[in-house]
Amino acid sequence: MEEMIDSSVELFNELLSKYKLSDAQLQLIRDIRRRGKNKLAAQNCRKRKLEVIQTVEDEVRCAVKQLDIGSNVQIRQMLMVAACWWTHIPCWFAWFESWQQSGTKSAFVK
Repeated sequence: MEEMIDSSVELFNELLSKYKLSDAQLQLIRDIRRRGKNKLAAQNCRKRKLEVIQTVEDEVRCAVKQLDIGSNVQIRQMLMVAACWWTHIPCWFAWFESWQQSGTKSAFVK
């Protein structure tokens, strides 16, 4: 199975030519190969997405430390919201809902 998915097109066609297969069998084998390749591509895509999110979160943490804004909660909130917005939009909505419920004003509202 892995050989079928990981092989080049030329090698795959060579493997198929070794057997007498009906059109339906060939179509099924090609579908299995396509699904297998798509599954691997989706896994790699999810992995890259998580790596990008982690990188941006690390950069924000580093920026917060470099600015030395330990007591300035509003700036820290703005940086974290920016990171959430670009990397994980549901985080933005969760923060916004909690902010609305708390009733506090921040640098976002003048």
